[in-house]
Amino acid sequence: MEDLINRILEKYFSEFKEYHLIFLIAFTLITVITNIFLSIWTNQRIERFKNGLKKTEIKFSLYNELQIKALSKLYQLLVDFQKKTKLIKESNNLSTEKHKNLVQNWIAIYIQCSNEFSMEKYILPKEIKDSYSAILTDYDNLLNLVNYEKRVTSLYYTNENGETELGGEYKDLDDITTKIKELDRIKIMLNTIQKTSLLREKIEKIFERME
Repeated sequence: MEDLINRILEKYFSEFKEYHLIFLIAFTLITVITNIFLSIWTNQRIERFKNGLKKTEIKFSLYNELQIKALSKLYQLLVDFQKKTKLIKESNNLSTEKHKNLVQNWIAIYIQCSNEFSMEKYILPKEIKDSYSAILTDYDNLLNLVNYEKRVTSLYYTNENGETELGGEYKDLDDITTKIKELDRIKIMLNTIQKTSLLREKIEKIFERME
């Protein structure tokens, strides 16, 4: 009886060991396969992330490059614009011909500034766009003033003796002069020069932050 029990127990544990071994082998294989799959999946995710990061870096670098180029060009134009505005402000004692040339040069740089801002507005920092938009009224007022002064100088001509004479109507001269007074020439000039300086300072600070 005891021998029978021993044989049964021996057979049971023998079969248990076989099942246990098979289970361990299966578990090990599943674990290995799972780890391989996870490793492949993780590596693919990392590669996709790296590729995405590289693309982002390239886009960011290109964006910065375009922005720096736009800010640099706008800054140079603002310097020239401010310089010519100061010359216009102090142009009362200039000859008719010199004043005409100065006005033409001022209008040319005004148009350049406006065109540059319009073309590069999409890439400029928000603070620069807001600041420029805030002084457009002053720029437009100054443009009107300069055009009025241009019309005044166009009424004069230089005779054979080098003297300046009125070639237009006195009424036209009076009308234009009245409009110039209404615009408050000094105030417009000072506002434009001051606000242009502030805009330049903001651009300078942006470049300082890039250092």
